[in-house]
Amino acid sequence: EELSPNYSYSYNPYKEYYGASLIKIVDALYLIDNNINLDTDLKLSKTAKNLSSTCLDNYSSNSNISLRTLLYCALNKSDNGAHYDLINYIGINNLKQYALDLQSYLTISKEDYYGIQTSYNTNIYLKRLYYLLTNSNEANFLKNTMINNNENYLYLDNINILHKYGYYDNYYHDIGLVLDNYPYTISILTSLGKDNYQSIVNEIANKVYNLHESYWQEKKEYCNFLIYGD
Repeated sequence: EELSPNYSYSYNPYKEYYGASLIKIVDALYLIDNNINLDTDLKLSKTAKNLSSTCLDNYSSNSNISLRTLLYCALNKSDNGAHYDLINYIGINNLKQYALDLQSYLTISKEDYYGIQTSYNTNIYLKRLYYLLTNSNEANFLKNTMINNNENYLYLDNINILHKYGYYDNYYHDIGLVLDNYPYTISILTSLGKDNYQSIVNEIANKVYNLHESYWQEKKEYCNFLIYGD
C-alpha cells in the first residue's frame, strides 16, 4: 500500500495463515501507542527464560528486565520468551481490543499466543507503525530495532526497511515498512516454510518495488502533462 496517496495492490488479502512471530509487532504498537514507559522493569518469568533463544542469556529467572529489552528481543531477535512476558504484561484481551480499535482482529488465546494473520491486517499494523514514526518519542527505538537482516528477505539495495518476519513449520512471512522516498507497506504471507521461501519472497518484494516505482513514474509524467502539455 502506498502511504500517500492511497493506492494498493493485493492478492488474497484476506487469506488466513498461522501468523507465528508477526504478532510481536502488535506488542510494540500497543506499548508505544499507549505511551507506556519502556524503561519500566518487570521480573523475567521462568517460562519466558525457558522459551528464550539467546537474547535473554544475560538474565536469570526472576531478575529485573525492562520492557524495552523485552521488546528489543521480541522485534529484533524474534525471541519467544520475550513475547511471552510482554503479552502477559499487556493482557490478551487488551491486545485483542487494541487490534479491533485499529480495524483488525487477533485470534490469540491462553493456549496460543500467536494466532492467525492476514496480509490485510498486517498492513494495518504497518500503517500504524508509520504513524508512530512521526508521532512517538520511541521512533528511533523502533527504527534501530526493526531495521535488521534477521530473516529479512524483503531487502532492497540501499533502502531501509522496518520489518518483522514470522516462521513456523510450513509458514514463512515477512512484512515491512519500506522507507523509500515515497514510503509504502508490504506484507508477504506464505506457506513456503519448507520450500525456497528466501528467494521467492525476495522476488515478490522486488516485483512490488518495481510496481511502486512504475506507479510514481507514471504519476509524475501525468502531472507534468497537466502542467506543461506535450
